[in-house]
Amino acid sequence: MSSELVKKLFIEEPLHNPSEVYHFLAEQIAPFSNQEVIEKLLAREHLANIQIYQQTILPHLELRELERSQLLILRLQDPIIWDEDMGEVKLIICLALKVGEVEKVKRQIRDFMIHLANDAYLEELLQAEKIDIEKI
Repeated sequence: MSSELVKKLFIEEPLHNPSEVYHFLAEQIAPFSNQEVIEKLLAREHLANIQIYQQTILPHLELRELERSQLLILRLQDPIIWDEDMGEVKLIICLALKVGEVEKVKRQIRDFMIHLANDAYLEELLQAEKIDIEKI
């Protein structure tokens, strides 16, 4: 089994509300556990604010059934209103962590999270016409 973080990139997706976003993410993460993924994402969102930057959220979950941890970057075709507090959202960065993940993958995730502290990096994810998945 590979010890690499799975990275998936979706640009200009025509989704129109948070429910569609969570269903889309769940289908990508674990089609065999769609409802469980959605419930975990919603539960995490209710625990604390998931907004990390303007128009950018970071929903995340841990799932025992995953074979590999996944990082999904989803940029919407048009911003959507997420809720009253967060307002418009265009970029969703979703982390689905396999329970008991190996240290190498945890290090890859930490390295990516350091990039998220850089406003210029987030602006590039929000606006760039092309994004190189290998550089993520």
